[in-house]
Amino acid sequence: MTILAASPQTAHFICSLLVQHFVADDPPPALVDRLAKVYLTSHGDIKTILRALIASPEFNSRQYFHNKVKTPVEFVASSFRSSGTEPQNPGALVNTIQTMGMPLYRALPPTGYYLTADQWMNSSALVDRLNFSYALTNGKFANQKFDAPKLLAMGLLTPTGAGNLTAVKTVGAPAARADGAKLMGVAAVTAAPAADAHPAGPGAEVALRVLEATMISAPVSAQTNQLIDKQLEQQPVGASPTDTLNLLTALVMGSPEFQMR
Repeated sequence: MTILAASPQTAHFICSLLVQHFVADDPPPALVDRLAKVYLTSHGDIKTILRALIASPEFNSRQYFHNKVKTPVEFVASSFRSSGTEPQNPGALVNTIQTMGMPLYRALPPTGYYLTADQWMNSSALVDRLNFSYALTNGKFANQKFDAPKLLAMGLLTPTGAGNLTAVKTVGAPAARADGAKLMGVAAVTAAPAADAHPAGPGAEVALRVLEATMISAPVSAQTNQLIDKQLEQQPVGASPTDTLNLLTALVMGSPEFQMR
């Protein structure tokens, strides 16, 4: 075992998995090689290896920021954590994670579940995640309590969320936003509302930007905001502010950016 642990091939294999987990699905070869050397010189000391990984240019590079797809466990956990929701039904969570394809403690290979996007991101997986988001935010997930107004208040009272208010340009009709108004540095694009729906006002835009900053804390694409705008405009005229806020939260959870870590 000592000879195997000290093998350069072992060092490369373990460091490759570490880089794949913390940096990118396709581990940068140069980083793997450097960490393998650290592994060998430190005799496999995991603390030394992880310190070298965290201090590496690749780990701190914009290129590899927010580019790993969340596993089902990470997605469900982040949904509760980022929304400030306290889980009340562990059994329902276990069943949900199993439905998403990652039953707890039941990975057949000894190496555990794969951590790459190709294992977790497909149309069926996205539907499962969207269904979970809608159920959770609308109080239909195993009698789980959800408080979107509290989440919005939390975001407004933190520097990250409140800072986005200064980036929102006050506008009137939605058409005024389509001519280049910038929200959080992203061009806002608005589609024509349905006949039985109402356009989202500037208040909804402010709420959306705060929720995105609070729950994602990373840039959100113009395409994502365009799709969220379209969904908002399908809200019935009689929808309450809480209904709109619940929908916004679900859409943020279902966004491509929220799927990443």
